[in-house]
Amino acid sequence: EATDPKVNAFITVTGDESLAAAAAADQRIAAGQADFLTGIPLALKDIFLTEALTLEAIKAVERSVAEKRPFYLHLAHYAVHAPFEKDARFFRKYIDQGLSPSDAAFASMVEGMDKSLGDLRAALERLGVADNTVIVFLSDNGSPAETPRNLPLRGHKLTPYEGGVRIPMIVRWPGVTARGASDRAPVVIEDLFPTLLDLAGVDRARLTEIDGQSLATELRAPGTLDPARPIVWHYPNFYNGQQPFSAIRSGDWKLVYFHTDRRIELYNLASDIGETTDLASRDPARAAALARQLGGLLRARGALMPTVTKTGQPVPYPGD
Repeated sequence: EATDPKVNAFITVTGDESLAAAAAADQRIAAGQADFLTGIPLALKDIFLTEALTLEAIKAVERSVAEKRPFYLHLAHYAVHAPFEKDARFFRKYIDQGLSPSDAAFASMVEGMDKSLGDLRAALERLGVADNTVIVFLSDNGSPAETPRNLPLRGHKLTPYEGGVRIPMIVRWPGVTARGASDRAPVVIEDLFPTLLDLAGVDRARLTEIDGQSLATELRAPGTLDPARPIVWHYPNFYNGQQPFSAIRSGDWKLVYFHTDRRIELYNLASDIGETTDLASRDPARAAALARQLGGLLRARGALMPTVTKTGQPVPYPGD
């Protein structure tokens, strides 16, 4: 439990809130009052999913405020994810602007998600808790291959390049973060868990292992986070044409290890954000050191590697 009831983070609304809610949904389905697959009341069938999730999220906040309880909301919209389906509230105006139907559908989903955040912020203001609620807004990966590339970044979702793993993160912490300020310290989604625990005043002493590092100090005093701390990505499977890989970033340097052919690539992101020039052959000592560091971190975390079909043995860790 949070030790400071004056501090809110954001609330979880993914899935049923309780067994009672699930039972109530079953009753509505049995009575023909709700959709068989989703449990959504039939009267709400015409509402777009982004709006439906937003309304339920606001209800959850309202309940917590009414009960004078701190809350955490994790609102993970299906937008803007495939399948790209038009949000009728905004679709027509993008068609009128000359966008293709597919682009207009994507744009309408973006605007719907933007409106969702605006509606949530308005609810926080209305409920009088906006000034002690921290908001974190981010995506989980770069744009998919079906959408235009985020130039000058290389690659897309599922790739180890910056177009797949570099995303913006926006934090609003009233009284702490400054309007319009920016922080170039590399962070990773795993940092959110310890950060939110610290913001809520949770004692982490009993948690022996936590992935990520708290950003609470960095948010209060930008520049305190070690820019050279290693950030690791591990994707040991084939999917949608993308081959498995592991990667590490330390400071401005990034190394990618491809599992299928054991190939290594090395990039300096400070001078080559588009990752156009592989420096592994020019700086073999740095490449080898980063490969050993990556391999050591994967081994320490018990990371699984793909199995080589011919031998039945796992792909070796980088640096082995």
